[in-house]
Amino acid sequence: MSIDIKNLQKELLSIIKESTDRATMKSVSKELADDIKKRTRDGKSSTGNLPELQTPTVRIRKNVRLHRDTSPEKSNLTRGGALLNNIKTTAKAREGTVKMMGKQAEKTLKLEKIGFKFFNASKEESKRVVEFIQKAINKAIRKFNNK
Repeated sequence: MSIDIKNLQKELLSIIKESTDRATMKSVSKELADDIKKRTRDGKSSTGNLPELQTPTVRIRKNVRLHRDTSPEKSNLTRGGALLNNIKTTAKAREGTVKMMGKQAEKTLKLEKIGFKFFNASKEESKRVVEFIQKAINKAIRKFNNK
């Protein structure tokens, strides 16, 4: 006696395809990018607080026009707003990407080397991404069960 599981395999592939479609990946990517921007503007990194600004940096920031989301003493990588505004997302089926664009990509690498590690997902953010995708999978399974 044997059991034919070809239909089950086909349905499982369909569930995975539906739960990781472009629209879902776009939503996940955008939410993660927004989380990174908000957390960084609040002075947090993916693992804690961003390093405090050094005194010369604070002095310089007191004499320049700053972005509305920062102050001279606030360590949040938002002096002019360009860095965080250049975080962009792309999505296609089964793949969502959050990336830094243009000159800001090089600046991000330099900042991370000196301790400003902000362009990663925190454990909490990663957990939310997994939960989001799990909800999409559960929705697809419920749809399959109701056929």
